[in-house]
Amino acid sequence: MFDTDSLAFGKNMIWFVGVVEDRMDPNFLGRVRVRCFGFHSENRDDVPTDMLPWAMVMQPTQSAAQTDVGKSPTGLVDGSWVVGFFLDGDEAQQPLVIGSLGGYARKPEKLNPSDASDWYKYGFKDVRTGSNLQRRGFPQPPVSVRRKRGDELGVEVEEDDFVSRYPRTGSEDEPTTPKLARGLNDLTIRYDPEVSATSTYDQTQAAFKEPLLSKTLNVNRNIQTAVPSFKFDQPQPPYRAIYPFNHVLQTESGHIVEYDDTPHGERIHEYHRSGTFREVHPDGTVVKQNMSDKYDFTEAHSYEYTKGAKYQTHRRGLALLINSARLAGENYELRVCGSSNHNLTVEDGDYNVRVQTGKIDMLTSSLQLRGQNEIIQTAPLIQTNVGNHLHRIQNDYTGDARGIYNIAGGAVKVTSAMNTNMAAGDNWTCSAGHTINMTAENSFAMLPFYAPEPVAFSQVARHGHIELNAQDGDTRISSRSAVGGLLGVMGDKGSFTVTSPLRTSIASIFQMQPAPEWETHMSHPSSLVGQTQTGYIYLVSKLGNIVLETQTFNSIKIKATPVGTVETQGGYIQTVSTSTNIFSSSRMNTFINAGMGIYTKSVIGTQIHSGMEVFVKADTNIDLFASLAGSFHVNTRLALGDFRAYSPALRGDEFMKMFLNHFHLTPLGPTSTVSTSGDPSIVMGVMRSFCQKTFVW
Repeated sequence: MFDTDSLAFGKNMIWFVGVVEDRMDPNFLGRVRVRCFGFHSENRDDVPTDMLPWAMVMQPTQSAAQTDVGKSPTGLVDGSWVVGFFLDGDEAQQPLVIGSLGGYARKPEKLNPSDASDWYKYGFKDVRTGSNLQRRGFPQPPVSVRRKRGDELGVEVEEDDFVSRYPRTGSEDEPTTPKLARGLNDLTIRYDPEVSATSTYDQTQAAFKEPLLSKTLNVNRNIQTAVPSFKFDQPQPPYRAIYPFNHVLQTESGHIVEYDDTPHGERIHEYHRSGTFREVHPDGTVVKQNMSDKYDFTEAHSYEYTKGAKYQTHRRGLALLINSARLAGENYELRVCGSSNHNLTVEDGDYNVRVQTGKIDMLTSSLQLRGQNEIIQTAPLIQTNVGNHLHRIQNDYTGDARGIYNIAGGAVKVTSAMNTNMAAGDNWTCSAGHTINMTAENSFAMLPFYAPEPVAFSQVARHGHIELNAQDGDTRISSRSAVGGLLGVMGDKGSFTVTSPLRTSIASIFQMQPAPEWETHMSHPSSLVGQTQTGYIYLVSKLGNIVLETQTFNSIKIKATPVGTVETQGGYIQTVSTSTNIFSSSRMNTFINAGMGIYTKSVIGTQIHSGMEVFVKADTNIDLFASLAGSFHVNTRLALGDFRAYSPALRGDEFMKMFLNHFHLTPLGPTSTVSTSGDPSIVMGVMRSFCQKTFVW
C-alpha cells in the first residue's frame, strides 16, 4: 500500500488538484492515476498516462476498508476532478485522493481528433481512444426504455453505440451534480418543447429527461380487475425534488438510488437501468414495476396482511401449485367471511376441477347449477341423497341407460301435459304390488318398434289384476308386422299373446263378471275377461291370424243378444272339432249361403234334424253320394224329382257309366257305344234331362 518510510504527515503537507486519467487498477484497490496541476506536464509526450503514480482513494468511516468488509472505493471516472495531498511531501510519488470536485462540465480544448492533429498530447480530460469508445466499451445510461407493444413481454432498451467522453455530449455547461439531485428548479432536467409535445406526462408541459421520461411513458393505465365495474391506474411518479434535499447515487450505466427529503415530496427510489424500480411515495404508497421476469424465493413461511382490498390482474395465465412436497395435512384454505360472495368467472374457456383419488364435498344451504347450453355428468356411479327431488324441464327430458334403468320410490308419479311415449329395445316390464291403472281420455296405443321377432309389451300382475278400461271410447291392443310385410314373409310376426302359468288362466278371483247363464266368473275364478258397455270389441290382424284357443275341457263361446248378430267373415272359414261334435243351433232360422258350393263331410255320420221341415235347394245340381249305401226314411211321404220332370227318379254316377257304354241289338247287328264326338247332341240331351228326372237302377 504505502511506503511508510517516506511518509511525512504533519511535516510538509503538499496538496494537489488534478484530473483522473486511469482507473483500471490492476490491484483492485480503487486507485486512480491523476494528472496533477503544477506537478505533471499537460503534454502527454512529456509525462504519459501510464507514467503517472497510482493514487490511493480515501474512504468514509462507514466503510471498514478491510477484507471483504466495507464499501467499494470505486466511483471516480476518467475525467473526474479530485483533490488530495501527497503522503510523501515534496517527493510527490504517493498521492492520496480525499474527495472529488464538482463544477460545470466544460468541453476541454483539443478533446477530439477533429480539434487538432495532436489532440492526444493534451491531458486534463478523458483520454479514452479508439475502439473503447464504440459499442459500449464503457458504461453509459440507455437512451430510452420502452415496454414492448401489444402482448409482447419485456422492454426494449435503446442503447447509444457511440460512448462519448467526459463530459458527455449534451451535458456541457451543466453542473456535474446528478440531474435528479438538482431538482425541479434546474430547468436542464427537462427536454426541449419539441420533445415535450410528444409526452403523455400530465404534471408538466415540458417532459423530463431520462430516466423520468421512460418511467412516465411506461405507466400502466386503465387496468381491468375481476370486478367488472372497477379499473385502476398505476400511480404517476411523484418526483418533485427541490435542491438540496434529494440525495442521489447514480452510476455510469444508469442505476439510481434516491433518498428524497423534499418537504411534501419525501421518497425512497431504487431504479435499474432496464426500467425496473421500487419507489416509496410521500404518503407511504409503494409502487413496484418489473420490466422483465420476477422471482421470489422464501425458504420458510411467508406472511402477508392487507387491511384493505387486494386486486390482482394477470395479463396472461396463472399457475398455482400447492404442497409440491406432497406432505399430509398441507391444505389449500380459502375462506370468504361475512355475507360476501366467492365469484369465479371464465369468459370463453373451460373451468376444470380434477380430484384424482379423493372426493369433492360441497356443503351449502342451496346449490344451483345453470348451463346455457348443456350440463353433462359422467361417472361410473352417480348417487343423489336428498329429501325431495324436483326436476323442472323447459323442453325435453331424455333418460338413456345402456344397462338397466331403475326408478324406485315409495310412490312414483309421472305426469305429462301432452304425450308420454315409452319405448323398449327388448322387453318392457311393469310390476306392481297391487294394481296398475292406465287412464286415457281418448285412446291408448302401444306402437311397434321391434323386428323381426318382437317382444314389445308385457304386463304382469303377480297377485292382483290388470284392467284396461276405456270408459267412453275403445280399448285397443294392436300388433303390426311392418318388416315381415316388406320382406314378403308370411307368418305370425306381429301377434298378441295372453298367457298364464296357471291352469286356471289369467286374472283375479275377486273380479265379478255376471253372465246371462248359470255360469259366472266365480265358477272359473282366474279368467281373461273383455267387456264393453257402450262400444264394441274389435280384433284385427292385417298379416297374421287371430286364434282363440282353450285347452282341456274348456269351451270358446261367442254370444250376442237376441237382437244382435254373430258374424263370421273371411276368405276361408274352417270349423274343426277334434274330439266331440260341432253344434250349430239357432232359435229361429239358420242361413248357410255360399258363392259356389256347400261341402259337409263326416267320418261316421251326418244328421240334419229340423223340428218342422228341411229344404235342400240348388239352382243347378244336387249331388248326394255315399260310398256304401244311401237310404231315405220318412214317416209320411217321400217325393223325388220335380214337378217339371217327366217322372220321379233317382240318378247316380253308375247310370252315366252304363249309358255311355251301352249298345242296342238291331236286324243289322248291335250298335256301338255312345260317342260324344260322333253325335254329341245325344249326350247333351241326356244331360239336360238329368235336371228333371233320373233313373233308378
